[in-house]
Amino acid sequence: GFAGVVLAKAGYYEELSNSPINRSEMLRLLEDTARDARRLNSHALVIVHDASSFYPEIGQNKEISGVLEEGLYYGRQGRQVRSWDSDKRLADLLKLKQGGKLVMLAEDARSDTRRQYTAEECHKHGFDHGFAELPLIIERKVTDGSKK
Repeated sequence: GFAGVVLAKAGYYEELSNSPINRSEMLRLLEDTARDARRLNSHALVIVHDASSFYPEIGQNKEISGVLEEGLYYGRQGRQVRSWDSDKRLADLLKLKQGGKLVMLAEDARSDTRRQYTAEECHKHGFDHGFAELPLIIERKVTDGSKK
């Protein structure tokens, strides 16, 4: 069995093309995968990573448990994200949280002070958090143990 599914880099379709068809296809893929995961395990967590453009749909989809976002407070190479860049994202994440969704943050906070700040902010908003070098690179292992 499995405990859950992370649908990684969902917002990446924008890098390929900003066509509305690509967006609707990605949304359909997310919804189908979430539905299939719940069919196989009704208690599975279904987390969508890097999906800010889909927040309205995620908020309405009962199959999707929540979101994982990178760098709300500290982005790549530990650079502090300015409040004017993060305020809208924070408001959107709070709306998802109020709607019952899980919100997880991956932060590149490279000092104890920054980690403490991140932990306090996440606790204040009810977010889960973790620390990693950003961007997250999600790899899968094939059966022979090599990475793909």
